[in-house]
Amino acid sequence: MRLTLVLGGARSGKSSFAKKLMEGYKGPVTFFATARAKDEEMKRRISLHKKERPASWDTWEGNPGDLIEHLNAVKGAALIDCLTTWLSEFMFDRCDMENLSEDDWDEVQGELLSNVEMLCKTKGPELLVVVSNEIGNGVVPASLMGRRFRDLQGRANQITALYADDVVMMIAGLPLWLKGGMPSS
Repeated sequence: MRLTLVLGGARSGKSSFAKKLMEGYKGPVTFFATARAKDEEMKRRISLHKKERPASWDTWEGNPGDLIEHLNAVKGAALIDCLTTWLSEFMFDRCDMENLSEDDWDEVQGELLSNVEMLCKTKGPELLVVVSNEIGNGVVPASLMGRRFRDLQGRANQITALYADDVVMMIAGLPLWLKGGMPSS
């Protein structure tokens, strides 16, 4: 399997770039949509994302805890958009973040990062592109939950980058290759 990590901030162009990487793939593509429509604004965002995807792609929308099982069954290529949303959904399904002791948080964080590692070791797709947010460049979050999630996301990105063949950082719609490089056509 070839793993590509596409990092970037909000509206950096990471999702569009990841889709472009998949356009050249000659075979079935499965899109793993990790967001849940919990309010009207999110429903609108999901609707727009669906319209931007090729109709020929399969789409998985399911329980965060089931993603790896379904990813292992994929033949062809897979695009996960995005690791950040998957982690947050998985985390909130797993626990009440504000009321966890540090010891309990260490256990939950270890479990979540173990799942990130399992995702990186999947045997299903021939090509896996993972979109993720780089959230560590901003202000230190004021809440304990925000700091815990920022740290978790940073560690998850490090794990994914370690396993990835290619890592690209999107800045203002432009790719900056950090590892590997643009696949040849």
